[in-house]
Amino acid sequence: MPFASPGATRFWDPRSRESRAVLLGHRHAASSLSSSPVLGLLASGAWNGTVRLWTTGPPAPGEVLTSPHDRLNAVAFVPDRAVVVSAGRAGTVETWDVGEGSRGSAIPCDLGQLKAPACGPDGRLLAVAGQAHEVELVRLT
Repeated sequence: MPFASPGATRFWDPRSRESRAVLLGHRHAASSLSSSPVLGLLASGAWNGTVRLWTTGPPAPGEVLTSPHDRLNAVAFVPDRAVVVSAGRAGTVETWDVGEGSRGSAIPCDLGQLKAPACGPDGRLLAVAGQAHEVELVRLT
């Protein structure tokens, strides 16, 4: 079970409650984590505008994806696709092609600072929460 703290991502064993691994890499606070059991990856988003990918078995650092925006508040994997979405202070949802390690599309939203992206089961629709307790639905291509 992963947990983020400033500059570190820790893997904890829920049974023994002991830390199994500490992954260092973010220069600012890691603000969000998402896992993809299908891909065997963990994505962490940070306030410095980076998304870090980590392999989960055994835990190890992978690629760093850099946003042109700062302060990413949340990341989420799109089900059954090698895609991560990020949402943050700039009010834009960004997609990342994990297989290519590249930024995909940037989708502006009208909610101000964004939080808590959640993908629908078919990976085509994304719900994202805004700062003023509103939710916007975004169609992913």
